[in-house]
Amino acid sequence: RRRSIMRPAAKAAAAGLGAAAAAWLFQRLEAYLDSDDCWLALADRLRRAQTPPSQSSFRVSCVLALGSRIRGEYVAGCNVEANNLGNSVCAERIAFGALQMDNAKRRRPRRVVAVYIVCDAESPITSGLLCREFMYSSQWCDPST
Repeated sequence: RRRSIMRPAAKAAAAGLGAAAAAWLFQRLEAYLDSDDCWLALADRLRRAQTPPSQSSFRVSCVLALGSRIRGEYVAGCNVEANNLGNSVCAERIAFGALQMDNAKRRRPRRVVAVYIVCDAESPITSGLLCREFMYSSQWCDPST
C-alpha cells in the first residue's frame, strides 16, 4: 500500500515539479488520509471483513490511531465471542492488547492519538462500561482521547 500512496509524490518529482512540490503533495495526502473520515473508513473496512460472531452476529472493530495512517501507525482489534456472551472480549480491549504487544518491541512506547470504533448498529452507540473504563485507565491513552 505504501508504494501506491507514495507514487504521486514520486511522479510529481519525476515530472520536474521538484522535491519541494513532491513533499507538499505528500503532506496534503497525509493530511487527507489522517482525517477522521478516512480512519473511520478503515475501521469500517476491517469490520466488514470479519465474519459475524456466532452468538450475537454483531461485528465491532476498533482502530487505535498512533500517528500517521500513511505510515501504517495504527493497531486494530475486533470483538471475539465464545459459545456464551459472558466469555466475550470487546474490540477495544483486543486493540489495546495488540498495542501492548507492539509497544513491548519498542524502546519508546507509542501513545494513542485517537480511538475509532465501528459496529453493525444502525444508529450510533457507545462502548460498554467495562471497555470505557479499560480505555480510560490505559497507560497509553490520555483521558481526553
